[in-house]
This record gives sequence, structure tokens and C-alpha cells, in this order.
Amino acid sequence: MEADIQRCRNNKFLLALDDLGAGYAGLSSLISLRPNFARLDASLVKDIDRDARRANLIRGRPAAAPEPPNPEVLALIERRL
Repeated sequence: MEADIQRCRNNKFLLALDDLGAGYAGLSSLISLRPNFARLDASLVKDIDRDARRANLIRGRPAAAPEPPNPEVLALIERRL
């Protein structure tokens, strides 16, 4: 798989990792795949505005996470009032 990913990168493709923090998209995937973008799993960001633990987790993202201008993309940001 590494050769396939490298071939894509050589052809100017960007790699995105969806649902980081859930199932097969764990932190080991972040390190081994080195994505340009990572969308965090909804379970990590649900109620982030009300849960300091979740907010702190996102603020203290792993150093291996994509750096700006290719940051993480959060899921479930909107809330029905």
C-alpha cells in the first residue's frame, strides 16, 4: 500500500483520512499514512463546545497530525436549537 500512496503523491494527489479516532482510522493510521487532511470522528467532536475534555483533546492534537494549511476537519459542528 505504501507504494500506491507514494505513486499518488508523486502525481500530486492529496491524501485524506476520514473518521480519525474510530475503527481502522486510529492514531497508527495517522502516523503510517501521513495524510494531508484528517477528518476527526464525530464521537470526538460531539458537544465539543460543552465538554472541556473533548476541546482539550482537539487542542492538544498529536504532533503527527497534519499542519496548517492542511488542518483537521471537524465533523458535527452544527447543532439544532
